[in-house]
Amino acid sequence: MSISGPDELRRIIEQYNLPGRGTKEDPYIIRDFCFTTKGTIYDTALYLKDIEDWTIIENCVFQSQNGASLNNIKNMTIKNCRFEYDAKGLYLSSVRDVLIQGCVFEHSGVHGLRYCRGIEARISSYIEISDCVFDCTEYTSDGIYMDEGCDSLKIRHNRIIGQVESGINMKETHTSEVYNNQIKGFRLHGVHIFSSSENQIHHNVCSCSTKSGLDINIVSSSQNSIIENECYGGEAGIHTNNATDNIIKGNIVSECQNGIYLYNSSGHNKILENDLRGSINVGITLNDSHNNTVSRNDCSGTGMRGGPPTTSSSVRGGIYLWGSHNNFVEENICTYCGNIGILLHNATDNTISKNNCSYTGPELLPPGVRLSPNTYVGISVQGGYKNMILDNICNNCTSSGISVYISPGGRILRNECSNNIVSGIHIQNSSNLEIVENTCVGNGMYGIFVGNAGSTKLYRNICRRNDIGIMLREVAETTLKENDVKNNLSGDVVRM
Repeated sequence: MSISGPDELRRIIEQYNLPGRGTKEDPYIIRDFCFTTKGTIYDTALYLKDIEDWTIIENCVFQSQNGASLNNIKNMTIKNCRFEYDAKGLYLSSVRDVLIQGCVFEHSGVHGLRYCRGIEARISSYIEISDCVFDCTEYTSDGIYMDEGCDSLKIRHNRIIGQVESGINMKETHTSEVYNNQIKGFRLHGVHIFSSSENQIHHNVCSCSTKSGLDINIVSSSQNSIIENECYGGEAGIHTNNATDNIIKGNIVSECQNGIYLYNSSGHNKILENDLRGSINVGITLNDSHNNTVSRNDCSGTGMRGGPPTTSSSVRGGIYLWGSHNNFVEENICTYCGNIGILLHNATDNTISKNNCSYTGPELLPPGVRLSPNTYVGISVQGGYKNMILDNICNNCTSSGISVYISPGGRILRNECSNNIVSGIHIQNSSNLEIVENTCVGNGMYGIFVGNAGSTKLYRNICRRNDIGIMLREVAETTLKENDVKNNLSGDVVRM
């Protein structure tokens, strides 16, 4: 059936003796119809165009390659309907003030058709999609797809189930809200946001059916809020690519290879208060991403599935900065991680502050009691320069509390690095460092080790009850001043 314009709609209402006058107070009601194209040459069961009359379509069934198509429509409600479709259940173009509620979208499983979608909307605004069920198959591209400047949408309380490629796919969509949806069994993305801004994505549950999927993926998008979602399974719980000025806060990620992964010049994002304890490899990764704030996240136990790693050949730990600069990492919990609490690799001008990177299980170990070696480092800096490491706790590590390798020009200030098997602070092949006011007590070998490093300043550090308090090996122009070094077993300050 095709209806174009208010006059034709009025004719259909009169023909079938349907109730309503087309006003807000007394809308037209189209109820209990079965729209089908079976046995015909048409591919859309119901086509509506250029209608602004208030209309309710309810308890109807749509059976066709495409269930229904709405073009230039306003003031319409579609509720408690069933769409049995091959390509698209419901197509919306240039629509406004439309409510889709309590409907079922069932994909037939027909393959060979491109872009099979439950709902597709373009150039539309003020649409609400709520309490719907999308029963998808492996040939469904998207449960809900928005593109070409959609805005002011509300997508809430929907269930998208089955091996759909992407549950909710938003492209060039703005000022919209996606909340309390359940997206289970998808293959690629739970929620995908591309070139979109000022959206709120919150309280959704995304469960991936593949190892390579991304529960929430943010690409070339800015000023979105990703808050209190639950992400299970896949390559990453929350993934960004060239995304800026987003807030990622209070999310729970479990059973993913990586908890939160920022990639490709993702900058000025705030990663706050997320629970990433169930991440398999790394809690938070910043890869070529700059000027981000990573604060008060719980990455404890990440990288420990199946027991601690036996080698350091792969990164399994709390937070990983790879080629990323000018980031601020503060007050995170990275205890009892795989082999590294926090790793900086070729990263520059980052501030790592007030994090707990001790290697302890559910309960803190008493002083002097250490776990067996397995190469765990609290904070490791490899390459890069001018990083500031301050006010962190790196105790009971099975290697060193803080390790710096080929990374000149930084500051290591006021850290607590005690009861580690090798060193409290271990510096190798790095120069122009300031090591100031750190506490290194009870370490198995060295309180502070400086090897092949020139122009290093060690001021006001406490190094007690280590095997050797401060070890200086092949160093030049190293300055020691006002350090408290005593009661070490094999020597307080040793130069070689």
